[in-house]
Amino acid sequence: MSIDINNPQNKALVFVGQESIYSYLVLRELLKNETIASRLKKCFIVREPGGTILKKTIPFLRTSHYQYAWYLFLVNYGYRFLAPGKFSFQNLVQAQGIPLTITYNINSTQNISALKTLSPHLLITAYCSQKLSTEILSTVKYAINCHPSLLPGYRGVEPLIHLQENPKEIGFSFHLMNNRFDAGDILFQKRIVIYTAASSLFAQYARLWQEMGPALCNLLLNFGNFLQHRAKQEESKSGYVSVPDRKAVGTFLKRNKLFRLKDLYSLI
Repeated sequence: MSIDINNPQNKALVFVGQESIYSYLVLRELLKNETIASRLKKCFIVREPGGTILKKTIPFLRTSHYQYAWYLFLVNYGYRFLAPGKFSFQNLVQAQGIPLTITYNINSTQNISALKTLSPHLLITAYCSQKLSTEILSTVKYAINCHPSLLPGYRGVEPLIHLQENPKEIGFSFHLMNNRFDAGDILFQKRIVIYTAASSLFAQYARLWQEMGPALCNLLLNFGNFLQHRAKQEESKSGYVSVPDRKAVGTFLKRNKLFRLKDLYSLI
């Protein structure tokens, strides 16, 4: 079975991501491919209001580590002020003439209606903290999520902090989406060697998300072949990780930093 992205019946793609430097890196790589850029019909960027970001960040001061709370603020909000205009979703998609919707709730009735009208063949999510509803998923033929770990291990958030004791297992997965976080059939995986010494958590994640871009382009251009060879996740090997506690962050900080300005500016 082969599904050709150039076939008009299979052409409509939609991108969904959180307003973060990480989702920006994936989208930027996708738009470098002319075929995929021409098929991308809409981008939804989930924005957290400034007050909400602060409300979500402050609890991490109690449950995690103050440096981790600062890191989250920077990658999801502060980067826009540290490098004004350099990582603008609006500038990125406008250059391609792609409609952009900034939304606080991806599962809103307006977004569901827009997707029903568009009826895309493929929906791609990258670094999106909001779980897509059944109504959203039902509007597309296939929904693909980009996850920064080798599934089924390390489902959930911040796998790299939890993987520091086993860096050989660092990599990423593309999987079909269902009604459970990070649990759908695997389409593609890639193991990446990351040298963690003197490397920030931000630099490691940036490398992962950037590497996803070309691999995701290849998957989209040859989607039928990947779909035919998809593999179910082994639930016996699955595990979810959550927000790292103070101990986990403290262990990481003994060897690495969470964020360095030079790592952000190197991406410009």
